[in-house]
Amino acid sequence: MILGIGYLHPIHLLPFPVSSLSPKLPILLKFYPTNTTNTLPVLRTTRYTDSDTLTLVSKPNSAKAPFSSFSIQQSLKHKVMYLQSIGVDYTSLSHNPSIESASLHNIQSVVSYLQHMGLTKRGVQRIFFMCPEVMTLNPDDDLRPVFIFLLREARVAASDIPSFISSCPKLLRCRVKDQLRPTFYYLVRRLGFKDLHLLTCQNSFLLASSVEGKLIPKLEYIQTMGFSYKEAVKIVTRFPALFGYSIENNLKPKFEYLVHEMGRSVHDLKGFPQYFAFSLEKRIKPRHVFLSQRGIRLPLSTMLMTNEVDFYMLDFCNMPNCLNSN
Repeated sequence: MILGIGYLHPIHLLPFPVSSLSPKLPILLKFYPTNTTNTLPVLRTTRYTDSDTLTLVSKPNSAKAPFSSFSIQQSLKHKVMYLQSIGVDYTSLSHNPSIESASLHNIQSVVSYLQHMGLTKRGVQRIFFMCPEVMTLNPDDDLRPVFIFLLREARVAASDIPSFISSCPKLLRCRVKDQLRPTFYYLVRRLGFKDLHLLTCQNSFLLASSVEGKLIPKLEYIQTMGFSYKEAVKIVTRFPALFGYSIENNLKPKFEYLVHEMGRSVHDLKGFPQYFAFSLEKRIKPRHVFLSQRGIRLPLSTMLMTNEVDFYMLDFCNMPNCLNSN
């Protein structure tokens, strides 16, 4: 698209250049609008520099302007203004093409429904930032079944719903029949989770996890450490966060360090599976080295849970069982 000098000239009147938003402009170009006279007003609201604007207009096929059509529909401007009014940075949605299909009315309906379910403005902001696809969902067909399932089947207290959803927004785009219900009943009936509050409110990500793709492989890996099936189940029900840890980046390296460097065994993990929650480089290794240099061996819980200041001030000589493992 080639624009005449007469059209380009007004661009030099842009009032406040802020080049930091330049990489985010493509989201505005995805809507293939028809009226180029709407371009400048919206560019002024997005605060692009003169040079960036000239590049985007005169070189629509450049890296900063990957779309040949460069004008912005009034509907996009209204969506941008609405998102800004509720504190959502619409530029953060540039990597989600499905946002194009979200009408202003649908976005407003989603916000209204979430607020009706107890979500605060900050909660809605977090949901849209972490899972922008939620804006494209239908409140009645998509959102309502999820909330009904959480309240009636998973028995999440109504007062806990806002924090539950905010901690794992992608739950809202999960299908009850295909995802939420099968996972919930696998955890409750097969694994025997009895503390539903621990399962739902403190580890809500579990309901959005695939049974075959995530939960079962983690359980099987824990058994390779030397645990029986029953022991592995007991550990994950006691500490469900284990399901959220990567095998390659967390469980495997920490277990190998525990066995090969610390000289401990699965017996130590039975009493303290929270071991995997601590940083290997920042907490486990430094404290093990500090203790081993002094010939001291502490229970894992004491070694890792004591805060930084208190740990290095411990009176190891007078501590009971300081030379014994768990």
